[in-house]
Amino acid sequence: MSRPREDGIVIGTLEPGPRNSIADVGVTVGHVTVERTGVTAVVPPALPAPAGTAVLNGAGELTGSLEIREWGILETPVYLTSTHAVGRVYDGAVSVAMARDPRVGVDDVVIPVVGECDDSWLSDARVAHVQP
Repeated sequence: MSRPREDGIVIGTLEPGPRNSIADVGVTVGHVTVERTGVTAVVPPALPAPAGTAVLNGAGELTGSLEIREWGILETPVYLTSTHAVGRVYDGAVSVAMARDPRVGVDDVVIPVVGECDDSWLSDARVAHVQP
């Protein structure tokens, strides 16, 4: 599948980075697919990281967005998953944070950032394919 720029479609006014990829801004991206759904993790080079949010259409869920709006920081990677998997990915993100930092849950809590998209046209949303 081609990218829009490869088809002559220019989005925005800025030039793309050398790879025309989200990784050009220094983040790492990981993804796993399970039964035509899955999880994507966008990991900044260091956490906490400065962050902001914007609402485009007023629908959808983004856990941790209030913390970002109030404090202007991101404390976890940004996880993207199917609508019905948000809770399971959130639980998994908390477990990962606690395993990496023994202070999480003792000195303070972590509020993972998990965004959703409805991919039910691709996979059976009634089945819990994604697990923590």
